[in-house]
Amino acid sequence: MNVCPHCGRPVADGAERCSQCGQALPQVCPACGQPAPAGFKFCGQFCGHCGARLPVPPQPPPAAERPVAAPASQRPVADAPAEPIGERREVTVLFADVSNFTAVARTLDSEEVFLLVNEAMRLLADVIARYDGVIDKYTGDGLMALFGAPHAHENDPERAVRAALDMQDALRPMRERVLRQHGIDFLMRIGVNTGDAVAGQIGGGPHAEYTVIGDTVNLAARLQSAAEPGSILVSQTTCRRCPAFFEFKALPPLQLKGLEQPALAFQPLAVHEHAADGRAATGGMTPLVGRSDALGRLREAVDRLRHGRGSPVVFISGEAGVGKSRLAAELRNTLAGEDVRIYQAACLAYTPSAPYWLVADALRDLLAAPASAPADVQRSLLHEYLTQTGVALEQHFPYLCDVLKLGQADADAEARLAGLDAAMLQRQTHAALFHVFLAQAQQGPTIVILEDLQWIDAASREFLERLVQATAGAPLMLVLIARDFGPETGLRSLAAAAEKQPDRLVGIELAGLSEAEVQLLVARLLNRPAEDAEGVCQRIAARAAGNPLYAEEVVRMLIDQGGLVSGPAGDDWRPTPLADALLHEVPDTIRGLILARVDCLSNELRATLQRAALLGTTFPTALLIMLDEGRSEALIVRLGELEARRFLAARSFDTVESYVFRHVLVQETVYRTLLRRQRQRLHAQAAATIEQSRFWPADECTELLAYHYAESSTPAKALPHLIAAGDNAARRGANDNAISYYRRALGLTEDGPDSARERAHIQAGLGRALKLTGEYTAAAQVLAQAESALQSACAPPADLLEVWRELADVRQREGDFDAAVLCLERGLAMAEQAGDVRTGGRSLRDRLAWVRFRQGNLGEALRLAQKTLAECDLAQPDEPLLLASLHNTLGGVYWQMGELDQATHHVERSLELYKSWGYVWGMAIGHTNLGVLDVVRGQWPRALANLETAYALRRDNGYVAEQALTLNNLGLLRMQMGDLARAHADWEACLTLSQRLGDDFGVVLAQIGLAHLAVLAARWDDAATHLEAAQALLASAGADEAAQVRWLAALVQAELRQHPLGQGAPSASSELALNAVKGQALAAGLESAALALQTARAAGLAEAETDSLRVLGDLQGRAGAFAEAEAHLRQAAVLAEGRRDLYRQGLALLALGRLYLVRMRDDAAACAGWQDRAEQALSAAERNFARLGAGHQLRLTAAALAEIAPASFRIANPPCPATASPAHR
Repeated sequence: MNVCPHCGRPVADGAERCSQCGQALPQVCPACGQPAPAGFKFCGQFCGHCGARLPVPPQPPPAAERPVAAPASQRPVADAPAEPIGERREVTVLFADVSNFTAVARTLDSEEVFLLVNEAMRLLADVIARYDGVIDKYTGDGLMALFGAPHAHENDPERAVRAALDMQDALRPMRERVLRQHGIDFLMRIGVNTGDAVAGQIGGGPHAEYTVIGDTVNLAARLQSAAEPGSILVSQTTCRRCPAFFEFKALPPLQLKGLEQPALAFQPLAVHEHAADGRAATGGMTPLVGRSDALGRLREAVDRLRHGRGSPVVFISGEAGVGKSRLAAELRNTLAGEDVRIYQAACLAYTPSAPYWLVADALRDLLAAPASAPADVQRSLLHEYLTQTGVALEQHFPYLCDVLKLGQADADAEARLAGLDAAMLQRQTHAALFHVFLAQAQQGPTIVILEDLQWIDAASREFLERLVQATAGAPLMLVLIARDFGPETGLRSLAAAAEKQPDRLVGIELAGLSEAEVQLLVARLLNRPAEDAEGVCQRIAARAAGNPLYAEEVVRMLIDQGGLVSGPAGDDWRPTPLADALLHEVPDTIRGLILARVDCLSNELRATLQRAALLGTTFPTALLIMLDEGRSEALIVRLGELEARRFLAARSFDTVESYVFRHVLVQETVYRTLLRRQRQRLHAQAAATIEQSRFWPADECTELLAYHYAESSTPAKALPHLIAAGDNAARRGANDNAISYYRRALGLTEDGPDSARERAHIQAGLGRALKLTGEYTAAAQVLAQAESALQSACAPPADLLEVWRELADVRQREGDFDAAVLCLERGLAMAEQAGDVRTGGRSLRDRLAWVRFRQGNLGEALRLAQKTLAECDLAQPDEPLLLASLHNTLGGVYWQMGELDQATHHVERSLELYKSWGYVWGMAIGHTNLGVLDVVRGQWPRALANLETAYALRRDNGYVAEQALTLNNLGLLRMQMGDLARAHADWEACLTLSQRLGDDFGVVLAQIGLAHLAVLAARWDDAATHLEAAQALLASAGADEAAQVRWLAALVQAELRQHPLGQGAPSASSELALNAVKGQALAAGLESAALALQTARAAGLAEAETDSLRVLGDLQGRAGAFAEAEAHLRQAAVLAEGRRDLYRQGLALLALGRLYLVRMRDDAAACAGWQDRAEQALSAAERNFARLGAGHQLRLTAAALAEIAPASFRIANPPCPATASPAHR
């Protein structure tokens, strides 16, 4: 008994083809047992291995007498199982039919007709066999042939078309003979189509037949029927698969029987003899060849990291298998033993819907905590790690446990997390993760490698975006690997975050290897010098098209099928005579090559590999054993064989034995071979097995069960798991994942009162997630459907309250406050009617108070907030956060009402509650609000302390986007306090950060601040440059910023310098010309100041109006319009006094005092009167600035007062002229 070198199954002595796979068998030398193919014999009679005489093969009978090859459906099938074996695969189907044979049959004897048909079918069968096709069946005077089943070649469409053309040529001599002998002509019609079909055995025992079924077969038959006699028609799919090899003629669309739409068909006319192969290259895990440049760039990035010259963010992209992971592995190898810590994590094909999967995988690598370890073990490792690295344990531990899906160790932590809404939880989680990665980096240079990001989950992606933004300057290097980071991928936002920091960005796009590099790669795989295996290396390199994984898979195929054997020492590989023949049959793409290797496996090995592929790229051995119904010994043997054939690799995660696919493409390709029926059955088995196992934490288990049940034959069982997974995702702020889960769950629910509550719960969750992603219209539509269904089903009030609360929030975000109020008031009425004020009514009233505040209805907002505050119970788990929200709302209400002490009290109380909860985001907001209130109240040192605390909280917790606004507030306050150097540093940092984030609004604020500092320093050109930059981005800002730019521009224009409106200062050669230029400059400045005032008043901006009035009055004074100047400056002072804005009142009084000083010098007759007015205004300004601590303005005021008289001779506390002046009355 011999063995088939192609599939490994036993074959009978003397057999010419394998009964299992249908491949032709090589002749075997009876002396040495080595295969002796035709090309490996000398003199055609002796073995090329040992020289023994070979048996002479029998000569075939004449063509007309030789029997026709048996179709695949009639060949014996070994060990046909009780259940049909089938798989979904791509095939190319060829139908051929001899036309006009009816006329031949009428003219000739039946025996002669039989011989002619037999001869024709034999000729056609020879052509099909030449291209390794298989005859599925004969149809009298025609046949059906398959290419790609039962054995795949990636160029099966090309083979089929070549066979069709050759079949026409093969029949030509016979046609001419029949025409000459009998006067009858006949022609061949052929149809070819490529597509998916179900291939496998039908029937059982000796009656089992192998065939393919599906629409692909039907279309091929229809094309054959539509073809003109003597022609070939191929489908559009077939044509697209091999356009470079043939000259095709496009035909008008055909209306074929059974098809609703016309079909496109093409006629192959000739073969392009030197057609270029345009197939795409892929690559994989191989000895590293040809990547020295890429590795060098990685090493340069590492050197920058180690020497504190940056925090590189590396993007490695390339087609599947091109060598991305291999490059990352080589980086790890080269850094072994160096002072760099490297951690790694990877996404899986089914993890895009699992929130924080990637981040959790990376976190476990940091902790050295296996995913399979019990929850208490992982919590212990996390606790130890946080303690060692100095991360605030109590503050961050619960959120990290939540990311790892370990549950909470105590009820208090569970209650704290449950009391947070999704946005709060996401902020706290991001802060905790940021602290961990930053703490790790502070231990020493750290590299985090994250692979297969094409499958990243949304929650991990959003955190990575923040991490990229927040770690500039930290000794942390991120290596991000994906097939593509292009605009059409979900990774675009992550790439954009890095692109805004070009000094950190390192982009590496891997292309295919050169032919010489592939030859070197193959030689290294064989462990032989390239010249010793030159022929094999060249042949593989020519086919590989730069594809390293392809080259490696070819070598594995040659080893599997006897084309390569190990040398005497066992450490190298040598080609055998079979190598050439095998290389002729190698598919041209990596997926086809993998499938060809899978085709050579026995049924048992293939089934094991398919079950493993269903579980993902990594799976515990015990889980596969459970899925295999506990047949552990046989399964272990099969896994060992699959490992030996290099499909799988054994891995041990802590104490759990596992396997991984050697490449994700292998797992993908094998999974695709499963029929839908097989997939559904195996997914159901996997789900049932996972429910009984303890390999994953509960939340992860929920996501896996949702995935497997949804893909099974009983998708309804996925419903509770999809809902739970959606709730988990929503709670973690993974809104994209939540939307996916909820939508799939909705598709499984049934309409009707029995499922109304469940359906409404899903719709409420979906609406909330859509709202948080900005899809307000879709959110409102879904929530309205939930409302209608609940009302029809007379659902409990609590269900409707949830829907109305979400719908109100959607309307508020859309700016439709009236609609929001309507939803909230309906909810409140129902809650009070049902006596459910405590659980639902209070949160509704809190939201209603906030909406009323936003509407400007301060009285109603105050009433609602105070009433709810009086009812709250601090002992309830969620009450502290509700109380904090209410106090924050009351702070805003009292601030708008001008009751600053009350506003401060409530904001301080809100801050205390956020601190008690450890809610960092809320703490930062509280300190910011207190800082703003302190500025208004004139308590600037306290304001500075609050703003500095807010900035530190945001900086230390990675809240990057909010840092820019805090830096702007700090710059403004420090400028007013006279600390101009630190104000400049704040605004420069604000500018850099905003540019890095792509935040145009923050850029505008920073440029305005820097322009203001330049004006104070009389650096007019610098001021103009900053104002030009701000004006270019004003579309991203508001009226307040527009007014500021205009009144600052007015000051710059008045100084005869280049200004943001594009007018330069003309040169003046005479005093007359200079005066004219000054007049033009002042006119331009006055025009800008008036425009600023108009903008401020139109928008109701009191501060901007005050500033614009002051600048307008100042410039009018310079222009000699004294009365107008005095009126505007007094108006600015009074407006500021009414708002208790001591600083702006002081600025107006300082400008008014300077105006009076000018009048004092110009009007000698009334000098004393102007001096008194000047001293009154300047002294009042001095008091304001002294009270605030406005150092710079205080110095300017003192200098102005010194022009009147020494300080010791000043009148004490003169009245403020702005309030005493008759002009104002």
